[in-house]
Amino acid sequence: MKRYIIMSLLLAGCSALLAQKIDSRVNPAVDNQAYWKKMAGAGLVKLNPVVPVEKAVFKGSAISSPAIAVTNSVDVAIVNTAGVTQSENSVAISPINKLKALNSNNSQSVSILGSSGFTTANQGASWSGSINGTGGSNSGDPATDISNNNRYYVGYITNASGQGVAVSTNEGVTWQPFTVAPLTGGATILDKNHLWVDKSVSSVHVNNVYSAWTSFSGTNNNRIVFSRSVNGGVNWSTGINISGAVGGTSLHQGVNINSGPNGEVYACWAVYDNNAIL
Repeated sequence: MKRYIIMSLLLAGCSALLAQKIDSRVNPAVDNQAYWKKMAGAGLVKLNPVVPVEKAVFKGSAISSPAIAVTNSVDVAIVNTAGVTQSENSVAISPINKLKALNSNNSQSVSILGSSGFTTANQGASWSGSINGTGGSNSGDPATDISNNNRYYVGYITNASGQGVAVSTNEGVTWQPFTVAPLTGGATILDKNHLWVDKSVSSVHVNNVYSAWTSFSGTNNNRIVFSRSVNGGVNWSTGINISGAVGGTSLHQGVNINSGPNGEVYACWAVYDNNAIL
């Protein structure tokens, strides 16, 4: 019995210690590398030490599954650049040419943090593009899509912690950035974003672009906010809170958007209440 009491006290003490280490100005729910770098630069947190990762050992590309006809899947390196990591991968296949696709990741090194942009015209056998960002510098967290009128999109978090989108009208050769949503209403960062283009040929809203995210702090704190563009990502509607009426008193996060054949728009997300997913 004494051992259980001692263990409980130790756990309680550890919890209290951990609680003391979290500054009230830091939001632990934010999942963005640029945000945590800013917090570290302000002296509010300490970043984890860099831990060397062992080089991966290739063990073959064969797939063994009764549900898949293809038995060999060749692994293709999109980019081989020493010192630059590529994470949070997002891929979109062209609806008008299945040979073509767009890929974007968080490119990160000592001097780079932003969304990369790579394209393929041969079903992923080879790729071309840049690690240095789409549409200029940004804070990453990319979400990609391609429209029926062949516009390429990469949504991301801006360097000002709002939402932005890069648009390419020449299949990823060049990119132009546009603002989706700036920080308003006391928000500190617009995070965990997703982007979707209506590609249904029977939709009255075909080629509309939709974006959604979680707003941290301010008027829409911990809620999903949604915006749309009807002119190819150039201009965006004022963001609206679409999850405020849903149950759960804590965090709404991880939104995904899709659309139906007639242009209806669907959004789903996880509700975290008391550290549990509803």
